[in-house]
Amino acid sequence: MNVSGFSSAAAAAAAGCRYWRVGSIVMLLNDAADIFMEAAKVAKYCRREGLALALFVAFATAFLLLRLGWFPFMVIHSTLFEAPAALPHWPAQYYSLNALLLVLLALNCYWFRLVLRIALMKLRTGDAHDVREESE
Repeated sequence: MNVSGFSSAAAAAAAGCRYWRVGSIVMLLNDAADIFMEAAKVAKYCRREGLALALFVAFATAFLLLRLGWFPFMVIHSTLFEAPAALPHWPAQYYSLNALLLVLLALNCYWFRLVLRIALMKLRTGDAHDVREESE
């Protein structure tokens, strides 16, 4: 399952447990960076290497700031530490929601590792391709 699919599942679970705000912010933060990634792929397919590189840098920056910055320090911090103070009784979904959010954070860290591998490959060889498609 890819990160986008898992973030959709986490957002759906949040919405199903009446955590609409959390689910909406999870989708917003996880999908905003994807716009740059898709645009970079299109530019690469059109053989516009300069544009593809600029869009990839924008994607990596947005990924780092949104998925590894705002998401853990704003959303997860809020659900783990601020929600218990605001709720008199913790609903059963509190634990499952936070577990899903932490798994999503782990997936984001893994995917950022792949983004960094692509960036290092571009710096070393001058060519970048999807590192998930390597055959050994």
